[in-house]
Amino acid sequence: MKNFKDIKNRIRKVYWRVISKRNKRLFKRDKIAIYQYMDEIFCNGKESFDAVVNKYSGNVKEYWNCQNIYSLSDYFPDRHTNSGKMIFDNFLKLYKEKPILMDVGCASGEWTLRMASECKEIDGFEYSQNLVDTANEIGRTIENAHFYQADAKNMKLDKKYDGALIQGMLMYLDEENDIFKVLENVYKNLKPGAYLCTRDTLNQENKKVIFLYNKKNGYNSVYWNQKIYYEQFFKAGFILKEEILLDEVKTRRLDFIARGAIWQKPNK
Repeated sequence: MKNFKDIKNRIRKVYWRVISKRNKRLFKRDKIAIYQYMDEIFCNGKESFDAVVNKYSGNVKEYWNCQNIYSLSDYFPDRHTNSGKMIFDNFLKLYKEKPILMDVGCASGEWTLRMASECKEIDGFEYSQNLVDTANEIGRTIENAHFYQADAKNMKLDKKYDGALIQGMLMYLDEENDIFKVLENVYKNLKPGAYLCTRDTLNQENKKVIFLYNKKNGYNSVYWNQKIYYEQFFKAGFILKEEILLDEVKTRRLDFIARGAIWQKPNK
């Protein structure tokens, strides 16, 4: 049975490689709005993306609300390793004393908990209650790490932080203004001179934005081009201090880049 499934999957991949070659070329040239490879469907416009989601999401619950634990290392181990180097070698080294940090879009708290020993205090904020519950359970013995359910676009916090982490969360927002709202919110809750460490995947196809929907599990993400993505940080008031290349994703589908960066709130 296993061999039969392997053969079936191989045939399926060959089939999609053959029929998708032309459509990929047309998608890159803006001749078609939707490009599909196996279960992944790419769209170059919000209307096309919404139509795909409406068509396939009927039997799929919202992806993040279904997750109990999530780690980038399960999917992209090299990118995960490079993100860790950026966080510990580039970001945390900026602090002379142990900082008070916030981790926005912390998932099940992997980075939050790994950073806890380097922090005076660290708070993780996550949209999915399931992931928050997992983070609280995993980190129950770590006294200086706390996790809260929150929508990053409208968090109302009563404390100021020495710095923040946003690792791959912004690429799930499908409106430019939503990215700005998150960054504006984070900016307000940072002390002057505080640092922000980010990681997101951006498209390399010279398009403003590419939407991805996986019709098998309901996963979706948004790959902005770097210009549009960076504009939201500058508009929120951040200054770019450093860029870090984490991974170039060149596949038989489309080309993307995982970009890390360190930003700073001006020291007024």
